[in-house]
Amino acid sequence: MTECSFFHIEGYGRKPLVGKRPKPALDGVVAEAERRPGFCAHVASPLPPQILLGITPTQAAEFAVEQASRARNAASRRIRSIDIVMYAGVVSYPVEAGKVVRRHGDKAEVIDPLYTAWLKENLVWLAREFGDALVSVVEHLDEAYPHVHFYVQPPLEEGRLRLDRVHRGRRAQVGVTDKSEQGRVYCFAMSRWLDDYQAAVGASFGHERFGPKRMRTSRWWQMEKRRVQNQANAVAEAARLAAERSVVETKKKLHSQLLLLKEELCRTSDTEALQLIFHAERRKLQQRLDEADKRAALDARRIAKAGAMLRAAGLLPDIGPGELNAPAACSAR
Repeated sequence: MTECSFFHIEGYGRKPLVGKRPKPALDGVVAEAERRPGFCAHVASPLPPQILLGITPTQAAEFAVEQASRARNAASRRIRSIDIVMYAGVVSYPVEAGKVVRRHGDKAEVIDPLYTAWLKENLVWLAREFGDALVSVVEHLDEAYPHVHFYVQPPLEEGRLRLDRVHRGRRAQVGVTDKSEQGRVYCFAMSRWLDDYQAAVGASFGHERFGPKRMRTSRWWQMEKRRVQNQANAVAEAARLAAERSVVETKKKLHSQLLLLKEELCRTSDTEALQLIFHAERRKLQQRLDEADKRAALDARRIAKAGAMLRAAGLLPDIGPGELNAPAACSAR
């Protein structure tokens, strides 16, 4: 199945819009986002929404309604109840929820790491696109495709709600008086807006800008699919090369540390070996000194005994013990 990027933004008033293009009121939109009973019949098994950024949708709507009560139109009159007071948008992840989340009763566990990365990229893009006007972001994981609702509050400047500050289509119409030209510049700006979202978020995850029905021609569809896939492959290849470079650098550092450790070990081993040799030679020398002492003592006893025998036989005159110099015992240690 084709995985296409989906980004949509719509303005809502305090009262529903009726006619050829009916539109619900703001309170109904936020009630559906918060999964209030009676407002989410399209969801078989609703899950509590996750607030990813800012305040709750209800709090955002209450602030928008309060701000609208102070707003004035070009004629310095109160704005109509059907006039836009806040924008609500949605970005959808084009992979079936069953492949992204695993449900556990009234909780959902994300099992697709790409979805987590996609979600972070969307939060970054939304914050960069709308700045302080982005007042709430809510995640839904209980429908066919995981998606995120976001709410944007136009600023109130000198009593006027400046929709053009937060909406590119409205911004493009500023200063354009011709009705047909207003429609043209509006559509062009909105198309470029979708292109920017695709380049910043969708293309990085291999999502196409257009679906096969929109492309009409299979040849152009295949070209666009290959272009987006090549771009996604390039991003993945760059990430892989960066990871490989990181691994190589880490290996080099570890190898250098290992060599230093080996050198230190060798120095330590050499010192220990010299110490062992020194102690072994010292023990040998001590043994030789002890043996010399023993031989000197034995020789002294033998000389003393021989002298006594010679004196007894009258062959050696009597002399004092100190007059017979026996070999001195070795005492150097």
